[in-house]
Amino acid sequence: MTSVAWKLGHLVNYAEAEKLSLVVLNTARAKFGSESPLALGGMAAMSETYRDQKKLLNEAVEMEEYVMNVRKKLLGENNPLVVDSMGNLALTFIAQSKPKEAKVLLLRTIDIAEVELGGEHLITLTCKSALADCYRRLESYEEAEDLLCDTIQTLASHHGLEHPKTLVAMINLGSTYQNLHAWQDAEECSLRTIEVSTRVYGLDHINTIASSATLALSCKHQGRLDDSITLFLDLIERSSRTLGPEHDETLSHMCNLASTYQYHQKYDQAEELQLRAREISEKTLGKEHKYTITCSNNLAWIWRCQGRKKEALELLVECVVLFKTILGNDHPHTVSVTKVLHGWLEEGSH
Repeated sequence: MTSVAWKLGHLVNYAEAEKLSLVVLNTARAKFGSESPLALGGMAAMSETYRDQKKLLNEAVEMEEYVMNVRKKLLGENNPLVVDSMGNLALTFIAQSKPKEAKVLLLRTIDIAEVELGGEHLITLTCKSALADCYRRLESYEEAEDLLCDTIQTLASHHGLEHPKTLVAMINLGSTYQNLHAWQDAEECSLRTIEVSTRVYGLDHINTIASSATLALSCKHQGRLDDSITLFLDLIERSSRTLGPEHDETLSHMCNLASTYQYHQKYDQAEELQLRAREISEKTLGKEHKYTITCSNNLAWIWRCQGRKKEALELLVECVVLFKTILGNDHPHTVSVTKVLHGWLEEGSH
């Protein structure tokens, strides 16, 4: 049953996957105890559904730490199930936006996995793909690109181009090209991923949606704004259907569409969409969540483009204060927005 729950999760039937994982977990606990293999498998499956939905991540970490520690006690640190648990915990750290913690754990996990399982084992390659994602999030883009290219080649040759882990690595490579502003490479990579993911999972799967987002951004930054707008409108509809209209991925597509309207000098449409995204984010995540603050930052830019410089400046000051409070003075978001604020203030003083 645990494997059925895993398959349902990868087909984006999260409600059914979560429900089935809970049934497995409760039944196994009652009949065999909390440390039984079936109970631990149910707990691991439950935490994965939380991670994929980016919800209850603290609870997911608690479950994964419990599973990992019990398996270590029963099986020894070098057992494949323990190595797998370590990798899953690292993936949840990434979902929590903790790439430094994930990197430390992944490096240790890969060292064990390569010795005990081999460099071509799926667990080893999954951890390498996740490590590359950490490098990307820590802005070591060239390191991420090199590791992803090697990992994708090995995944495709030993586990197939259509394997979920291969597709995730391809999505991360597209995002890395995006970070490098290599927009043509990003477009080519996303088109390949969309073709495979659509064939295997369909248009509404999260992997297909993620690659479509990279494609839309690539079109935007190569000056094909009409194509980008069409893609983002479609993305918002598909993401709302799959993840829900208030999910942070759906909000991200709304913000990107607003930005594209801004590029197109369609400021009224950009403002309307950005206000709606901020309203949803504030309601679901809170006023002081970094995503809500980012929406406000984007809105400040739109107001500035509309000539509403006083309102834009006031809102940007608010964003800087909130970013410093929530993320700290040295966070890249805080540093970037503070630099913009200083530029606006200097420009206004002349």
